[in-house]
Amino acid sequence: HLAPVELDREFMINEGFSEDCMFVVGNSVADATHEALERAQQSTVFDRHPELADGNFVRFCIHRGENCINEKRFRAIYDAMKSLILDGRKVLLISLFKTEQALENFGLKEEVDQLVKDHDNFIYSPVWAEYVDVIAAMNKAAVCATDSGSMQEEMNVMGVPCVTLRF
Repeated sequence: HLAPVELDREFMINEGFSEDCMFVVGNSVADATHEALERAQQSTVFDRHPELADGNFVRFCIHRGENCINEKRFRAIYDAMKSLILDGRKVLLISLFKTEQALENFGLKEEVDQLVKDHDNFIYSPVWAEYVDVIAAMNKAAVCATDSGSMQEEMNVMGVPCVTLRF
């Protein structure tokens, strides 16, 4: 059995699993997050996005199929994000392939582009190539709103509140 941390190993042993075949192997998401946090000061993300350097923003990431192919679901999340922008809250939307498809399919691309022009508190960006940039920025976020599968764990490691956008 592979336990991510010693505490899990102890729980499994206490539940009667054999200690002979129990190995503590770490947690790939937590380990990668910790490693990136150690290098976060080397990130250049705040050179490209100085408006994020002071933190206090909501990071949105909407890319799961069940949210991006269903207009009602996508618009519910999009409308919540838009209301934060209109209320003056700083919002970072990370756009992935399915995000772009949904914006196009549901006729929202022009509206997003107009929100960028009209509101300096809205940052709309394609996904960043460097993981250390992602972690450096997320570590400064006030909250992360995502439908991702791993970001919840990354946020937990960093102590940043996370809202999971699933129905």
